[in-house]
Amino acid sequence: MSGELVGSRQWAVGSEKLDTADCGLRTDKRETLPKGWIEIAISAICEHIRGVSYNKNDMRFEMNENYVPLLRANNINGSINHNELQYVPKAIVNKKQFLQKGDVVIAMSSGSKKVVGKTAPILEKWEGTFGAFCGVLRPVSSLNIEIFPYFFQTHYYRNKISELATGTNINNIKTTHFNDIDIPLPPINEQKRIVAKLDKIMPRIDSVKARLDKVPAIIKRFRQSVLTAAVSGKLTEKWREENTDVESAEILLERIKDFRVSNAENKRELNAVEKNYQEGEIRLQNKGSDYEFPETWRYCEINNIGNVYNGSTPSRKVKNYWAGNIHWVSSGEVANSRITDTREKITKSGFDNSSVKLLPKGTVLLAMIGEGKTRGQSAILDIESTCNQNVAAIVINHGLVLPEYLFNWLFMQYERNRSVGSGSGPKALNCQRVKELDFVLPPLKEQKEIVRQVDKLFALADKLEKHNQKAKARVDKLSQSVLAKAFRGELVPQDPNDEPAEKLLERIKKEVDSRQSAVGRKKRLQR
Repeated sequence: MSGELVGSRQWAVGSEKLDTADCGLRTDKRETLPKGWIEIAISAICEHIRGVSYNKNDMRFEMNENYVPLLRANNINGSINHNELQYVPKAIVNKKQFLQKGDVVIAMSSGSKKVVGKTAPILEKWEGTFGAFCGVLRPVSSLNIEIFPYFFQTHYYRNKISELATGTNINNIKTTHFNDIDIPLPPINEQKRIVAKLDKIMPRIDSVKARLDKVPAIIKRFRQSVLTAAVSGKLTEKWREENTDVESAEILLERIKDFRVSNAENKRELNAVEKNYQEGEIRLQNKGSDYEFPETWRYCEINNIGNVYNGSTPSRKVKNYWAGNIHWVSSGEVANSRITDTREKITKSGFDNSSVKLLPKGTVLLAMIGEGKTRGQSAILDIESTCNQNVAAIVINHGLVLPEYLFNWLFMQYERNRSVGSGSGPKALNCQRVKELDFVLPPLKEQKEIVRQVDKLFALADKLEKHNQKAKARVDKLSQSVLAKAFRGELVPQDPNDEPAEKLLERIKKEVDSRQSAVGRKKRLQR
């Protein structure tokens, strides 16, 4: 900690990065601190202690009486995240590295600017330590330690971190950066009043935030329940009662077969269509159906309703194969959506020198590879396009199955389809497995009604999602507005009888000098 203290100055609460509409701060001029307040650098009132590296062989994930928790950057998010804590032996932890009440643990390094600079205050006694990518700000005892966690939630602090954190792939905060982050401090009694007020207001705001954070999961479950009802016939139950003269899916499937046989492009495709129907019937009889659906519907396989293809990737080594005007879909772009454009395009030369196929509008795509969320996701082409070898393209050129219905079916079957993947390495689907995927076919008119109702209900879900996002933004603004008022001296009334913060500054100076003298004596004794 530096022995030189920063004196009382005006606090520049504004920042170019700060959204003044969010928190009510003015950026057009510097604001004078309230009477009796001081502004001081974090480095002047907090000792900064860097984390240390521990041998991986010493770490464990299970708690033991001879071990203590080790905080890492991913355990810090306004408070301690106790998920995936690691533990190290007490015996190897330096005395200074044990956390103390009042410490603020800070993420010093991270690949994400959203993580670097995040803090977790230690407001109660908690035996633990911190790793190499963390640090600790240990404030002098003269301060009210409870005001610090609130300061670290302000946009001012986050913007300063974003400005100061540097690095190519990893963002780092240096010890010297705390010289450039100032905190406005009121008299000690006013600090207590501010904390008491914030302790009443902020938990209420946090409670609202927590409820709003649950809404996306509720909306996701709603969408899933809509799809489940749609592809099981429950969504259109009333519609069927009012439309009893609809052509059954049994007849529809025969019409689809007749069309595909009659319109096969060549003998090879004709043989493939007939073979798929024959083998498909045998597979369906062997595996049976565990789906519940109306009598007018038909259980079948994907290969019964359309041709399944995959694409390829023109050689990356040949530059004139790329940057053309023919759309080319990669598996990462198949993300439960409609595709109206592609990140990359190939040339006519790239098309002619690879086994890509030009797919028509309305083709339904299914991602076949990916250990993350990609495998099993689907999309609809709203453009003519080619695709790579990791995407299965289901071409429906007969108009008897709506692409939107098939898309909804695949969306609902996401987890089930992912489990079909095989291989010794990362799980993957292939064209044959996609052909054999289950499909439940409704009558054509009912498909249209299903798509209409799903679109209507999903539009409602989208609207609720937008309302929730706006509500979260308003709550975030309220939170920052309250914090801004607190550190401008507007949250609680000033008391002229309070001891001015300059007196607090004198006590801090004495404590700093005392600490540094003690450190100097210790070093001399060690020589």
